[in-house]
Amino acid sequence: MPQFTRIFLLLIFVFSHKIFVFSQNIPIGTWRTHAAYLPAKKVAESPKYIFCATENGLFYLDKEENTLETWSKIDRLSEVNIEAMAFHAPTNTLVLGYQNGNIDLVTFRGVLLDILNINTIKNARLTGSKRINHVLFHQNIAYLSTDFGMVVIDLERRNLRDTYQNLGANGETIAVFGATLSRDSILIATEKGVRIAAFNANINLKDFNQWRRAGNSLTNQVFRHIVSRNNVVYASLNGTQLLKYSHQTTWQNVNIGTSPQIKSLRQVANSVIIANQNVVQFLDLSDNVSNISHSLLVNPQDATLQDNTLWIADGQNGLVKREAGNDFVQYVPNGVARQAVARLLANGQEIIATSGGLNHAGQRLNNNAGFYVFDNATWTNFNAYDTRNAKPIPDIKDCFSIAYNPNDQSLYIGSLGDGLLIRKPNGTFERINGNPFQPNANNEIRIVGMAFEPRVGLWIATANMGNNQPSLYLRKPDGTWQTYTFASPAERNPLDLIVARNGVKWLPLNSQAGGGILVFDEKTNRSRVLNTSFNQGSLPTNNVNCLAQDLEGQIWVGTDRGIAIFFNPSRAFENIDAGLPIFEARPLLRAEVVTCIAIDGGNRKWIGTNNGLWLFNSTGSQLVHHFNEENSPLPSNQILSLALNQTTGEVFIATSKGIVSYRSDATQGFEVNTDVKVFPNPVYPDFSGVVAIAGLVENAVVKITDINGQLIYQTRAQGGTATWNVQDYNGRRAKSGVYLIFSATEDGKEALVSKVAVLE
Repeated sequence: MPQFTRIFLLLIFVFSHKIFVFSQNIPIGTWRTHAAYLPAKKVAESPKYIFCATENGLFYLDKEENTLETWSKIDRLSEVNIEAMAFHAPTNTLVLGYQNGNIDLVTFRGVLLDILNINTIKNARLTGSKRINHVLFHQNIAYLSTDFGMVVIDLERRNLRDTYQNLGANGETIAVFGATLSRDSILIATEKGVRIAAFNANINLKDFNQWRRAGNSLTNQVFRHIVSRNNVVYASLNGTQLLKYSHQTTWQNVNIGTSPQIKSLRQVANSVIIANQNVVQFLDLSDNVSNISHSLLVNPQDATLQDNTLWIADGQNGLVKREAGNDFVQYVPNGVARQAVARLLANGQEIIATSGGLNHAGQRLNNNAGFYVFDNATWTNFNAYDTRNAKPIPDIKDCFSIAYNPNDQSLYIGSLGDGLLIRKPNGTFERINGNPFQPNANNEIRIVGMAFEPRVGLWIATANMGNNQPSLYLRKPDGTWQTYTFASPAERNPLDLIVARNGVKWLPLNSQAGGGILVFDEKTNRSRVLNTSFNQGSLPTNNVNCLAQDLEGQIWVGTDRGIAIFFNPSRAFENIDAGLPIFEARPLLRAEVVTCIAIDGGNRKWIGTNNGLWLFNSTGSQLVHHFNEENSPLPSNQILSLALNQTTGEVFIATSKGIVSYRSDATQGFEVNTDVKVFPNPVYPDFSGVVAIAGLVENAVVKITDINGQLIYQTRAQGGTATWNVQDYNGRRAKSGVYLIFSATEDGKEALVSKVAVLE
């Protein structure tokens, strides 16, 4: 049979059966990023594209097609948190400088991207910050201003050519924030004034003796930005004053209005463009200022001019275009309002993320970004300050803890100071910041944990409470409240809250107040604190960060010294000690600070740490994955929170630098096969991933046979999903044909659940 005919008949067979398309989901084993694109920081232009770097993302506008595309580590960028960006037209290269000193050179070769990473500075043994602050081009050389000096990149040869360090007056290290060329000199804006050196091949710019003070004053002042126009240098004094310098003269003030907050300076043609508070300013040759303002220009961070079109990176509204006719247009991909994420919660298909948090001193951040909801592959933001890009909510800051009531479909958001916010099923909001809550000594209602218990109500834990003040609240289904007070300072300082399946409440306690775990049963009015003592918990440490109950009822405890497990939590009020799971002959993750734990449909443990994300089997004895910045698109190794979409298996990961997600091969299992889905189906010749069979009986044995019933593959589902690598037992790719999929339950009952076509 000819190949075309065989494929055609297979397609007829497949499409005569039920086909499932998952346009909103990603394939198993792949990632997607969820960056914040609204807080734009930098803008750069090429003949074809406008590039916009944001708080933890990068996107570009194709000016011809008027389309937006995003880039991330998934697209082979090295990092997030771009601090410097510029496009070099002669070599068709976008230069990206990152917060940690990493450098990417993105070269456009037709429709393909050639990304070269230069990690020399990132990996160098330098003390202090390595941040890249600015990019200056001269011919085919890029001069990068950094927090330790300057880095020289040859864009033609695409390598690091030199570094200039210790450029201070006495050879000390100083931060360089920007550079410019004027006459025959190079000038740099530093934390200790503007410094100048002759710029020619005979001058060794590595020698601090070649650099001198520019002008006769302002030696120890911080200059943030610097440009040159017609041999006159303009620089911002700590962003609050614009000065100019004509080499042999002193610095002079340039009046650009009252109380400026300069975020960037650009020289384009005969203009100096200033990104200032609420406005973009043009400085003409006579230093006259013209202001451009618009409702979209809330917090301009950077601006450039190309073909009479002004492009602005705005800190609240993303990329903004202003055309010659004074028409303004906003461009921004869908994403979260800001990179900051505190907690994640999975509510069916929804993922909810909160943005609040505490600083290292335990003080609230006063973050007003609200919370974000992911549904149908789209983020919706909720906050009080940005009605253009978010749905309005009451003015509540530091949204932190989350709970969902499946009975009335209400969403509860707890703040670290402003009480409780309730999103009702009709989309309206109710805020409770008074009775029954009692504020702490700082006049805060600091809600650190919430959990819904069926038929009982919503449990709410508050922190920093004083003597005789309640730290645990119950909101009953009828709307009435019950409060619970505990004696010790540790018990009045919980970090979170879970409700075990037997109704006992487990609360990790702040280690600064004593730490350990509070267990409480309101039905018997019993409570106790589990700690490191024998018969009282035997925890590896009292620094407990998180708790999770697995599918077998065991309580997994995350500490700053790894994992502990309470195998029989029903004995919490008796003599009870935690066990230590063993991995590679050692206590599991004993050298790691565990920050969060999530349980997937296969009862496997996803464990977030300060050293990346780990996936272990159900007992913790086998490592399945260890993801970190180096081997995955994780933007940071510091994992803050996890949430699993148990229907699709997608794991949402909140890091210190934003959210990413990974689609795993485990989903929630069912008592019977339920709406079994096979994807992709058909399997095309260029497909190199795994075929997923979802909607199965929990932990089912799955057998795959050819059309004649010959077994070619067998596996066991992780929860409700099994995977097939499209190979037979000998590791050879399955031949073209239709294959039958059978699912067997624990008692051996077997049923044909679906078919899949493989094309060659």
